[in-house]
Amino acid sequence: MIDFFLDLPNKDKVTFIGIIITATTSFFTLLISLKLNKRSSYINSITNERINSMTHLKQNTANYISILKSFIFNEESNISISKLYNLKLHIEYQLNHLKEREKIIIQRMDNLYILINYMHSINQDNTVKTILIELTNKGIDMNRLPIPYTEDTRLGIKSSKEYLKRLINMELDLLEADLKNHIKVEWEKIKKEI
Repeated sequence: MIDFFLDLPNKDKVTFIGIIITATTSFFTLLISLKLNKRSSYINSITNERINSMTHLKQNTANYISILKSFIFNEESNISISKLYNLKLHIEYQLNHLKEREKIIIQRMDNLYILINYMHSINQDNTVKTILIELTNKGIDMNRLPIPYTEDTRLGIKSSKEYLKRLINMELDLLEADLKNHIKVEWEKIKKEI
């Protein structure tokens, strides 16, 4: 084979070497292209998954907040605790409890759930102090709770529920702001990936 190559005229040798170099370059280019396409496909699938996840998070967040707002501002509105809890779980599963910003969101949703459950359990007159102690025992930070009354003020069942609805509304407003900020930050990350 080498003798055949050496017997060729110089012009044919150069052509033959050119063909070998072109074929080798084409082969390596093909391998690199396949590798890049595989990587690009992987990145695109992850980006699409993140976009879908953010879309679901926005929908679940909107449903969660609208259910609670309706409950707070509409006297006849009843809240489905199971539906609310289901939405809460859907939102939580899309968050990372190891990230501080997302941990705060999860804590706010837990607080809302505690407040709503507690509000449904009220069946007698209470003092503000009793309500605050019970909420603190349930894990809600008392320093964050507004006290528009003196602690010894006695609240009827309806007033107690109205006070708790105010607390729920405040916590919900904070949650809404945190979720909007979180979604905005995540969308910015997705835009950078694209």
